[in-house]
Amino acid sequence: MKRPLHEPKDKVWQQRLGRTPSDHEIAMGEALDRIFEQGIEDLDGIVERLNELGVASAGGAPWTTKSFQEEIAKLGTKEF
Repeated sequence: MKRPLHEPKDKVWQQRLGRTPSDHEIAMGEALDRIFEQGIEDLDGIVERLNELGVASAGGAPWTTKSFQEEIAKLGTKEF
């Protein structure tokens, strides 16, 4: 059975179960979209570009590779 074009294959993992992303999560997601569109995919490049764009960590500090990895891991374990 073919899926309709409007139904993404990865629909399940994109669903949110009752929690709206925070303003910080939305800003970070939008910044990461721009970064990936620019062809930046390595960790150091992502962190550097986030800092250049002024998207600070949740605590307001500039990103480091360690803080970015910790934040992404934390976001990946939240129940949405």
